[in-house]
Amino acid sequence: MTINWFKDNVGLSETQAKKAGEKWPYVFGYKPDSTFTSRIECLESYGLSKETIGRVVESTPKVVAMSVSAQLGKQMDVFIDLGIHEENLDKIISTVPTFFGTCPQARIEFFLSTGLDKGSLAEMIEAQPGILFLSLKANLRPKWEYFTKVMGGSAEDLKLIPGYFVLNLEQRIMPRFAFCCSRSVSAPIKDMVSGTDEYFCRKIAKVPYQEYRRFEETGDWMMFSTPLM
Repeated sequence: MTINWFKDNVGLSETQAKKAGEKWPYVFGYKPDSTFTSRIECLESYGLSKETIGRVVESTPKVVAMSVSAQLGKQMDVFIDLGIHEENLDKIISTVPTFFGTCPQARIEFFLSTGLDKGSLAEMIEAQPGILFLSLKANLRPKWEYFTKVMGGSAEDLKLIPGYFVLNLEQRIMPRFAFCCSRSVSAPIKDMVSGTDEYFCRKIAKVPYQEYRRFEETGDWMMFSTPLM
């Protein structure tokens, strides 16, 4: 009964529906029509498509039994409170279908503490929904500290680089900044960290690509970055 309900109402294949049941077996203890329907209708009210809802159910099956107001609505209101337009919600949730199994509030508070206004944070989330899943300790805080204390960046600079937090700190951000310091290259942070390594060498550092690669591979960049951190 539950398997067929998933197939008929959220577009899951039989294999996907069975995997959802294996992931959260408690789903078989509910009556689909009396429990699941109102949860699906709640998600639809926020503009989520059947395809996106199917991805959500497949990744987080317990969503069909969550409280409509205290859980589902509260999670979606995180986006509404930031001013994210409803037409963008489907794209965001489709990108991060496990959203309803997470607690994004701590990350939202972190981003706002950097000086970003809600509108800028909304734009950043729309561009890179995955930032809501990054570790505060291992990812977000170290990158922000490097951005401000080492690179001299500010919230205004961050607004120009919505994808900054998904960049690799030790494989892109630190080596490039260190290389610019070692060659006395002055450029906006946005230009330093954007684009491919080839683009960086050609347009920003103005050196042969192999010269930068040697600098990166030998670890010379650590001599410039470590003392600053």
